[in-house]
Amino acid sequence: MNSDGYKYYSHSPQEWEKIDSQKNPKKPKRPFGRVNLILGINFAAILAIFLIYFGFSGSNTVKVNSLAKVGDFQIYITSPKENYLSGEPLNFYVYLSNLSSSSKTFDIYSFSLKITGNSTPVYVFNTSEVIKSEIGPNSTILLYELKKDTNLSNLKPGEYTAKILMNFDGKIVSIEKTFKYSSVIFASINSPDDFFIEGQRADLNLYVQNNTPNMVNLNIDNISFTIFTSNKKVLNSQNITVNSIFPVQSGQQALIYNYKTIPLNAGNYYLSAVISGSQDLSATSVISVINKSDLSDISGIKIISDIPLYVNRNTPTSFSISLANNDLFSKKYVVLNSLTIIVKKGNIELYRFYNDKSHNIIINPGGVRLLLDSKSWQTITFPSTGTYDFEVIAKIGDQFINYNKKIQSL
Repeated sequence: MNSDGYKYYSHSPQEWEKIDSQKNPKKPKRPFGRVNLILGINFAAILAIFLIYFGFSGSNTVKVNSLAKVGDFQIYITSPKENYLSGEPLNFYVYLSNLSSSSKTFDIYSFSLKITGNSTPVYVFNTSEVIKSEIGPNSTILLYELKKDTNLSNLKPGEYTAKILMNFDGKIVSIEKTFKYSSVIFASINSPDDFFIEGQRADLNLYVQNNTPNMVNLNIDNISFTIFTSNKKVLNSQNITVNSIFPVQSGQQALIYNYKTIPLNAGNYYLSAVISGSQDLSATSVISVINKSDLSDISGIKIISDIPLYVNRNTPTSFSISLANNDLFSKKYVVLNSLTIIVKKGNIELYRFYNDKSHNIIINPGGVRLLLDSKSWQTITFPSTGTYDFEVIAKIGDQFINYNKKIQSL
């Protein structure tokens, strides 16, 4: 779900400061100064720092590929994936873990990052600011996230290595991780709905995704659509003349055609699309059709969210919202008629997001169905310290499901 249809209200940071000063004349001292801190799992945060890659040698160097251990500390690199398609932004995280049962202080005197491909540097970033901080017992904090620093989305196919060098508590730590990029153009069939009601014409979109380093001018002559039953019997076939050129930027997709099926009876079907032109591409998608009487109620369904319990004041915070099915044996077919998100401090609303566009949602037995990821459209900030109420309201059919969480802004 995107931001279309959302309404958004907020006080300015200055207004929040005034409200807080009236309620709490003495503000608690923040554990860190006003620097660009990255929120850690144990509520601590430190700023990643960088230094040049030269002049380090000797027995003090600690290196174990993507993980290094220094005393009671462990420093490592992790990433969402190791294989990327051209056009996708590279991202990885550097974490610091305290393996002991007591809080530990630490000093980072230097931190340097260099990303190379075919022995050629594609990104280097250095600084020499010293960081002195503390981490709680058996805790992990985020030191660095690449995408907050730069957007590397146009890397050519090949292998890349990210190398990090830091002076941590007087020891030189060197860790690295390898990534691979490949190049491909492919077609896909998508719909905002997971299922359709019997007698409806299923509404689907045909896209072409360009995961190559360069823009592609796709010349399409015609598209052939075919609907198959579950036993591969051809139910309907249609050939459509297009004769158009579609420019597709690197890492982007282009809508090629909006296709509406014939009215379908309850059951599972397959829709195939074959594109003929400068690139011969094909895609297949499942079409699920149910009887209206098979729609589920809200029993066994709940809202879940990964919004953190603790956030830093004035730091952008992202979150996701999903529907979870607690029934381990039955698939749920529901119509989500609206989704509302409210963030309040006391009786004052900070944010209100609202979307009343209906979506047909399938939640597998014991599964989770993502509804919204704020990183794709809107992040929120908490402009003052204190406790906030985070509320989500989902209207499913004519029933409502609520989710509430207290957020502490530090």
